[in-house]
Amino acid sequence: MFSRFKITKEDYDTLELPDRVHLNLNQNARRIALRLDSKSKSIRLTVPKGTAPSKVQSFVNKNILWINNTLNSLPSDIILKENSTFPYMGKHITLKVITDKSAKTRKITLEETDLTIRTSSDIYSERLKRWIINDFKEKVKSISEEKSLNIKKEIKSVRVSDTKTRWGSCSHDGRLCFSWRLAFAPYEAIDYVVAHEVAHLRHLDHSKEFWTLCEELSIDYAAGKRWMKENGSELMRYVFAQ
Repeated sequence: MFSRFKITKEDYDTLELPDRVHLNLNQNARRIALRLDSKSKSIRLTVPKGTAPSKVQSFVNKNILWINNTLNSLPSDIILKENSTFPYMGKHITLKVITDKSAKTRKITLEETDLTIRTSSDIYSERLKRWIINDFKEKVKSISEEKSLNIKKEIKSVRVSDTKTRWGSCSHDGRLCFSWRLAFAPYEAIDYVVAHEVAHLRHLDHSKEFWTLCEELSIDYAAGKRWMKENGSELMRYVFAQ
């Protein structure tokens, strides 16, 4: 399997890999393997360091049918565009776009179940994305602070990002981070993830005491945890119109 010549990372640049197949060189891996990453909607090609590129290419070629079938079987994206209806913070809202070329002000407002964008341009996706990220950050910060008060623990900061590997995190010094894609989950699921991270302010582990506290902090622990386990990957389907 291994070449007697030293193989560098650059030697793998000649590989012909299908779109959404990403190379992962791993010195601990014992064999070449393919694994679907449903969150990023891609396939990870794990290769032991030192494996000859020709063997990697041969492996990919032999498994090309599985690769294509797997990628093609993934659910399609949910595009956030004008007149589309999508879940947001526990309720379904409809995106409405009002275009006025002469408008001097541009606003995004959420009233009941209507999210309205007033714009002078047909291009609004980036503004919508920023609004959702900022609005979600404010809401998840408020939920986090309320729960932290219940256990008399201080939060150093709350930020949001588009993480692909975890929905939330808590550092040893009280910094919380959440994926803004949680905004599209049911409220009990959002609440569960927040409770999970706030519970880490007291227990930086997954001990019995941690899970007990997590349940105490959740409005519906069982439903939230179950939804994230069974449907969490669905949150990666949401994309903004180009």
